[in-house]
Amino acid sequence: MVECKLPKLDVAGSSPVARSRVWLFTTRVFHNPGFFIIDVWKFAIRVEIKMARNRKLVSSLWTMIEPVLEADGIELVEMEYLLSGGFWTLRLYIDRPEGVTLEDCATISRQVSALLDAEDPIEHHYNLEVSSPGINRVIRKLTDFQRFSDRQARIRTAHKVEGRRNFAGILKGTRDGVVIIEVEKTLYEIDAENIEKAHLETPPDEILQQSLRKRALSMGG
Repeated sequence: MVECKLPKLDVAGSSPVARSRVWLFTTRVFHNPGFFIIDVWKFAIRVEIKMARNRKLVSSLWTMIEPVLEADGIELVEMEYLLSGGFWTLRLYIDRPEGVTLEDCATISRQVSALLDAEDPIEHHYNLEVSSPGINRVIRKLTDFQRFSDRQARIRTAHKVEGRRNFAGILKGTRDGVVIIEVEKTLYEIDAENIEKAHLETPPDEILQQSLRKRALSMGG
């Protein structure tokens, strides 16, 4: 027997149609609990298929777009393809050693828009957004984990490493495809393939210093 606990429903003030829908739902669940489980299972499968297709599309777009940025000396840091408020958005995060400007973002936006219009890899309407990665930038590439050695970072793994999936500490470089991070004076070695998400964590005092430097530069100081 499958037990399905539902929250108490207050339908006293509802319309006859609403009450009939609630009655139909509860009848289908309790008289045939397997129906509810199968429906949820089918929904989960549809979501997973959709996510897999999006991952494949993002991978294809990355291969297509990255060379355009590299030709201008700009790094493609991260790419997101999201559905929000009924609208699809393709969001690119770009960077260069000295940082990117609004003009860089506008230029890349025009170039990528022209490329996507020509190749037409996305079958429906979408918005294109291009921005800098921000202070706590995402880390994806093994070379970046090495590049940002001695910086504070946060890593989340797909599978547990020594009993945990979340690591917040100091990056200590890489070795043979493994990322090393120091957390509370303990070194953890994480296979790069096991990293689900990772990003830098900039201390508040460093954020303040960066802000003051930018302000001084803008004032010509």
